[in-house]
Amino acid sequence: MAQIFVKIGGSLLSTFLFISCLFGQANIQLHTDAPFQYRNSYQRFFPLRNTGPDTLSFSASQPFMDDFAYMGITPDTNKWYVPQTDLLTPVITKGMAINPPSRGVATFDGANRLGRPYNDAALTSGPADRLTSHFIDLSNFDASDQIKLSFFLQPKGQGEVPESNDSFFVFFRTPLPSPMDFQKVLAVGGGKSGGFQSYIISIDQPEYFHTQFQIIFESNGSLNGYLDHWHLDYVYMAPNRANNDTTFDDRSAISLLNSPLHPYTAIPVQHFNALGNIMKPFEVELGNLKNGSASVPVTLKITDPIGGINFNSPFQQQTTVNFSAYGSKIEGFNAFANQNINQIAAIEFSVSIPSNHDQFVINNTFTETFGIDSVFAYDDGEADRSFGINRSLGFGVEYNLPKPDSLVAVWISFVPTVNFNPVSNQVTYMDDHAFRLVVYKNPHPDSLILQQLGGVKVRYGDKPDHFERYALSSPLPVPQTFWVGIQQVNSLPIGVGFDENYDNSSKTYWDSSGYWININLKGSLMIRPEMYNTASLPASLEDKILFQPGVSIYPNPVIQPQVTVHFKIEQTPIRYQATLMDINGQEILRINPQRVTSPKSTFHLPDNIKPGVYIWIHEMESHTGEKHIFSEKIFINQQ
Repeated sequence: MAQIFVKIGGSLLSTFLFISCLFGQANIQLHTDAPFQYRNSYQRFFPLRNTGPDTLSFSASQPFMDDFAYMGITPDTNKWYVPQTDLLTPVITKGMAINPPSRGVATFDGANRLGRPYNDAALTSGPADRLTSHFIDLSNFDASDQIKLSFFLQPKGQGEVPESNDSFFVFFRTPLPSPMDFQKVLAVGGGKSGGFQSYIISIDQPEYFHTQFQIIFESNGSLNGYLDHWHLDYVYMAPNRANNDTTFDDRSAISLLNSPLHPYTAIPVQHFNALGNIMKPFEVELGNLKNGSASVPVTLKITDPIGGINFNSPFQQQTTVNFSAYGSKIEGFNAFANQNINQIAAIEFSVSIPSNHDQFVINNTFTETFGIDSVFAYDDGEADRSFGINRSLGFGVEYNLPKPDSLVAVWISFVPTVNFNPVSNQVTYMDDHAFRLVVYKNPHPDSLILQQLGGVKVRYGDKPDHFERYALSSPLPVPQTFWVGIQQVNSLPIGVGFDENYDNSSKTYWDSSGYWININLKGSLMIRPEMYNTASLPASLEDKILFQPGVSIYPNPVIQPQVTVHFKIEQTPIRYQATLMDINGQEILRINPQRVTSPKSTFHLPDNIKPGVYIWIHEMESHTGEKHIFSEKIFINQQ
């Protein structure tokens, strides 16, 4: 029996689900580099520093506050000191925490701000992510000013539970020389998970009241990647605060709970209209951090930041939300009518609360964007875990097309993964690890219609949640229901991103030694097929074709009850097989693997074949073992 791995980084921790072992290393990660970069705008929004810390003013009217409710993956460098050379900083995530006080948290783990493990060569633990404020001038204050620092903290969230020997620390800077310049004021131990808990710390010691006071948050745990997660939110420091002052006159817009394009989060433009009335009702989560009820209006707008399409000029809904004390509220919104879209576009949802209802307006609005471009996607672009199996077998995701189309590429987000073999004590970092890109016409490993080999390797990119584009050698016609995925070349779990916020488990399968079994895990694999329809191949893709085929059918149109396949002499394969499909993706003829002994081979067509347009899929194996699969359109005339 194979074991399925859901991982996050280094060592293997077992948890048992359905028929097989699931190893829970919570591999998380952060956003997308999809064909059209629109989703959540996860570019760096705040410039990094090449100088020392600034000195921030501080008073009752200028408190230190950050709830990370902004775009980008880097903390606000107007508040936090993030040098260009420092990779220790946590990243800002939008879906990793569960029920956060407001949208966006700082997520601490064993990976640096580029998404790479701090150590990929050995299993180690120690100080990991660190978040350091700029200097805060407290020289005009003393203990009588009742300065308090408060924040909310959650272990695990969607990620991995910190072990009992892991910790989350808070330090304050003193004016003493190193190594006494940072004083530990709080340590939170691991070994448990749960909701967000509030903490409040008094700043009341004489050594804190100087011009270069700093706050440092630091996690201590595994250094092998996306492991041992802590989520920090709503950091607030101000004078004149009581010891139990953790209530705020603040409402926040937190998240969109489901995709209005369900089950998709992105749809190719040529399929959007063909899917019909795809828009679904959806829900929004909002929060109240006040120790008292509140009634506030909430407005939803829909716009297109890419193509400028007006949704019902523009689409807008408004409702009034009644909050209880410290309560969150889920508010439903109606679906909006489909519009014909014939261009690259995005559907951007903006949820907002009026600023006159709040103490802090930074978290009053959030946006979520869904793409109408070239890919199908089920995920939200942010990996909560990584996925793999412990055998050289395959797994894939089902996609259903409303009309025939061809596959030109597959986008995959891999989580930087460190695998440890407890038998051999060997540590393997999966960067540059080989795999096979596969496409199936049925949920069965014998229904393979593509197996791409040469040059297909794991790529992590230069930022978290990078999507790598794996181009096919030529467009591949696929059935209207097909499965695209990965075949591992050995028993090391490969580490594909796994999003737990959008559940499409019914469409994900793995190969259980010859039989495909549905994966009973809530979430979506971050594998996105790129389509191009039956139109001419876009010029932007022409120069991405990696392999010029050395085979063709001649003559074409075919006028005999047979076809002749011609190979270039210098590219004659050692083995050849083929499939003939009609334009609806139905198989008409399959030619089993056979050795090639001549630069041309002739094959007979079925007697009842009708005139028309067909797709001939060539599958060739070279003398070096490389396999190439590509297709060409053929025309069959009346005999």
